[in-house]
Amino acid sequence: MFIRLLCTTFLCLCLGGIWLTPLGATNGLRQIGYGIKAKGMGGCAIAHPQDSFAVANNPAGLPLLPPSIEADLFWRRQGDKNSLFPQAAAHLYTAPGQVLGAAVYTYGFFASSHCSYGAYLFTPAFAWQATRCHSLGISLSLAFERFHLHGVTFSPSVAPDLATNMGPDYEWGIGARVGWIGRFRHLQLGATFQTPLIFSLLRKYRGFLPGGGELNLPAELGVGAAYCARRFEACVEVMELFWHSLRVFQRFSSAPFGADEGPGFSWSNQTVFKLGLSYLLTECLTLRAGYNYGPCPQIAGNPLNALTQELAHTHLTAGISYKRACHEISAFYCAGIRGQMSAGVSYAWRFL
Repeated sequence: MFIRLLCTTFLCLCLGGIWLTPLGATNGLRQIGYGIKAKGMGGCAIAHPQDSFAVANNPAGLPLLPPSIEADLFWRRQGDKNSLFPQAAAHLYTAPGQVLGAAVYTYGFFASSHCSYGAYLFTPAFAWQATRCHSLGISLSLAFERFHLHGVTFSPSVAPDLATNMGPDYEWGIGARVGWIGRFRHLQLGATFQTPLIFSLLRKYRGFLPGGGELNLPAELGVGAAYCARRFEACVEVMELFWHSLRVFQRFSSAPFGADEGPGFSWSNQTVFKLGLSYLLTECLTLRAGYNYGPCPQIAGNPLNALTQELAHTHLTAGISYKRACHEISAFYCAGIRGQMSAGVSYAWRFL
């Protein structure tokens, strides 16, 4: 019955992609999860690490995994444009119970007719097995963002000549993540906290962005639980994204654009719920399915909403992995209720 449910879900998602208007699947700007396996389970990875992308999801999961290196290719179609995003992660043991890891990946992205944005992260991590049942991890996120606004005008502005049509602007940022995982027989519990990603000011657009060009990314807090039997695994997670704590996502005001209290995008904080299932069909083949729900953070009535893409609140996912010796190939497919779609494939090589 469970195998039939997974196969039916995967087929329905693929057929659904034929009539859904394809866009990139995200929670706000953030990907629903990092790593192809996590995406196949609705983004679940806080309490149930599956690959080296635990560096980005919850670094405390690294001691629970064999050393490996992984390369992902993440695909998105928006309108009539196709985009490919390569990502990679690896981890290895440096001493008994101690692990070093690193990942290169995209935080998120959007593109509309007048505005485009992307953030890309390099994240080194260190994790250790604190006790037989508990592991801890910490990672540092070195971030790079790109912002481009064109074809629109805004007034009043503190710097009218630096509000639009200035070409792409690039800046660097930094943040950190900590995590914990506890194992209790078949039950695993996990928690992780990501600090805000703080970037230098985008000075080309200090006449539009609040605070003279401030565009940071939010802190996030997540907790999860996973039931892991021999062949069947089920995960549930809750994650809070603190968009409204950032100046650029606060309310739309009557102050001039670019001022410290200038107009923002009016995004509310976002509570994301995730459910993931997997089943080991054979010793080589694993099937996955997932559900991801995060209320749209955009508040109606803000004229700046026209600059960003319409965001989906619900995602259905399916995934599959084939493992042979130290080699493994995985794939996932994600369809959003509001017409969002993404897919990806990965190759992993385990050292042991």
